[in-house]
Amino acid sequence: MRLILITLLLCATAYALEADVINQGNITLLALVENGTSQSGSVAVLELEIRPGKERVYLETYPLTKITTQASLRFAQQIACKELDIDCSKYDFLFTIRAFPGIVGGPSAGGAATVLTSALLLNKTLDPKMAMTGTINSGGIIGPVGGLRHKLDAASAAGIKTVYVPKGLRVVEFQNRTIGLVEYGGELGLAVREIDTIHEILE
Repeated sequence: MRLILITLLLCATAYALEADVINQGNITLLALVENGTSQSGSVAVLELEIRPGKERVYLETYPLTKITTQASLRFAQQIACKELDIDCSKYDFLFTIRAFPGIVGGPSAGGAATVLTSALLLNKTLDPKMAMTGTINSGGIIGPVGGLRHKLDAASAAGIKTVYVPKGLRVVEFQNRTIGLVEYGGELGLAVREIDTIHEILE
């Protein structure tokens, strides 16, 4: 009898927690992973749950991330709420990053986190075959990042079809030659789109 009561309580708690979720979704990140002294591109998944709360931002990662990544998610939430003119003071934001082993470094998840947060606040659905890399700056502007060739390779290997990158990063070095980023993506079967702001994606 006691075991049945415990099971029922656990089920009720799980249901209550699920019922508290206002909205949830995910976006594919293109990450630069550091393994010792080497770097490589990798695909990661950024998940977000918006729940009733006090505008707290939480991050859980598999594996670890650098402090810059954690700070960029907080900034992303602030930018999304400000740019959309939405009062987020009654929501909590629970981010989860799931990536392959290695330390995910840098603030390049900021742009994608802003787009994901904005989409959920607006109740929009993101294309599961799209990925994004870029920092986030005031005004919703997407800033430059490094390792784009590695990231495009990772996107192609993961079956991604469309990749959003910061505007102005038009060339990459590949096999002792300089080629356009859009051209290189085309060779990999990717549609590479340069963007200035998060609004371009949301539209």
